[in-house]
This record gives sequence, structure tokens and C-alpha cells, in this order.
Amino acid sequence: MRSIILQTNRQISVIIPGYNCKSYLREAVKSVVDQPYQEIRIILVDDGSTDGSYVLCDELADQYAGVTALHQENSGVAAARNKGMEYVLSSGENGYFAFLDADDVWAPNCMDDCIDKLVAQNYDLIGLLSCTCDHLLTRRSQLASVQEGVHQGGTASVWIHANQCMGAMLYRVKLIQQYGIRFYPIKASEDKIFSMQCLYLADSIYLENRLMYLYRQNVASAIHRRRRGIPYYVPIIEAYIKSDTDMAHWKNSVRGTLNEGKLLAKIYIMDMIEEEYESWDGASCIRKLLAERPDYLEIAEKITGSVQVDKRWRYMQSHEHVLIMSARL
Repeated sequence: MRSIILQTNRQISVIIPGYNCKSYLREAVKSVVDQPYQEIRIILVDDGSTDGSYVLCDELADQYAGVTALHQENSGVAAARNKGMEYVLSSGENGYFAFLDADDVWAPNCMDDCIDKLVAQNYDLIGLLSCTCDHLLTRRSQLASVQEGVHQGGTASVWIHANQCMGAMLYRVKLIQQYGIRFYPIKASEDKIFSMQCLYLADSIYLENRLMYLYRQNVASAIHRRRRGIPYYVPIIEAYIKSDTDMAHWKNSVRGTLNEGKLLAKIYIMDMIEEEYESWDGASCIRKLLAERPDYLEIAEKITGSVQVDKRWRYMQSHEHVLIMSARL
């Protein structure tokens, strides 16, 4: 095993949260350890696993220099990532964060001498590519390219990396520290919100069409076991609304005003209505919710997005099952 060189100005700290991913964890760690780039540390955060991952994390920390194992009671992936970030920030490192889920891997040789040159430029964000794979990582989706080169942050850049997994990006520690960016404590979309905020706040973003992240379609993952309807969607909608409010503190003439959270909240409101209406008492549940939260309807009516999004809402307004949900409609 090669030694990992720790230098505070260039180091990449890879945070790997995991819950009951013993079958995949070693492969994830090895995909990082085997990278040509030497200045990498790995922080494993076991999120209260019950399948033996707790022990495996400690074994990997003993086996590899530069690997640290942290443990917490089961609190969700957002809390696990935040715990890893706090650990790095407390150590005074000035390099970059990277995030790798325990059932995913990095592409071979994605971190090489070219990465060394990029991190030396001190970009706030370095965005690369991701692809979706089957559970064996043998079948991959076609790569979606990005617009290569240097970009400025703000509202104009929120979507420039949207077709990629948030794990296909390096986040400068200084950016996270300066603005206190953390993952919101929700069970879905926490990664999208984190990425959106970073893209909005960044002064410099570099994008390159280099494959970094292999996302495994794992049927045992949380997204495949989620609850349906209102209990699932409301925390996500609230988080997107909160994101715009939080980012309003940092708006200026260059960044502009971020309303993308409300746009995504609108999409999730529509998803929630359609999904909830499939249940036997869905209409009454939606009527009650919208009566309690009239701001949801206000967002859906006033926030405009793509042609497809706006067309979808107009259709829902004219559709009978939406018309009976609120007296306002």
C-alpha cells in the first residue's frame, strides 16, 4: 500500500458515509486508495449500521494509512456527511472535500497529475462527470457532457452541473467554511440542495469532461425504500424553500437572487399531489395540507420555470382532481 501524503494546501478529503453497505464498502474505499493522486485522505462515517459495517470501517482504518473511521447513531446520510465535514474542518485542512457513497466507486485514474494542477488553481469547485451503472458496475449509462472551462457562480451557474451526480465534484474547504454550508437534515434531495448552494456561492467553477463517479443502482438504497405521498415530499419542499431564504443573505449584483429552490419546490408539489391522489384518501389529505399551507399554492402559481414545468401546472389546474383540492382553485 502506498503512503498517502498529507499537505494542507492540496489535500482531498473524501467523506464516505455508509449504512449497512458492508458488501460494497471495501470496493468504494479501494477505488479511492488506488488513485494515482497521492494527497487524499478518507473519512468513513458509519451511520449506525447493523450488518457489520461498524467493524469493517475500523478494519479499513487499520489497514490503510490516511483512512479514519467515525461512528454515529443512525441519523441519516446528511448527518453522516456533516459529521465528516466537521471532522475535516476541525483539523484545519485547506484543500477540498469530495463525497462518495459507500455503494458507489470512483472511476480508475480519475485523480491523477492533472487533478494536482487543477487543485493548485484554487477553484472553489471542480466539476467532473458521473454515470449510472448496474449493481455490478458492468453496464454504464451514456455520459452527459458539461461545458468545459472556467465559470463564475451565481444563478446563471446553478444548472451547469445538473446532469451529474453531486459526488462528481470537488468542493473547496474554504468555500464550505466561509459560508457555513451543510447538508440539510432530510432523507432525499439533500445532495441537490448542497450542490445548488455551492454553485450559487462559488466565485470560480472549473468543469471538465472527465469521468469521476460511478453511481450504482442499488435496490436496497434509501431512495428505493422511501415512503409515498405527503410524509415523503413535505420535508423536501420545505428544504428547497429554506434554501432560497438562506441564500438570500449572500445575494449581490453578481450572483443575483436565487429562486431555484422554489422552482424545484413547485415540481415536488406537483409530484406530491399526483402521487397522493393515487391513494384512497389522497384528495382529502391534499385539501387539508393546502389549506394549512397556502404558500404551496402560491409557489406553484407564481414561480415559472421551463415550458414543460409550466405546462404541467396549467394542466393540473384544469384537471378535475386538482380543482377539488382547494377552494382557491
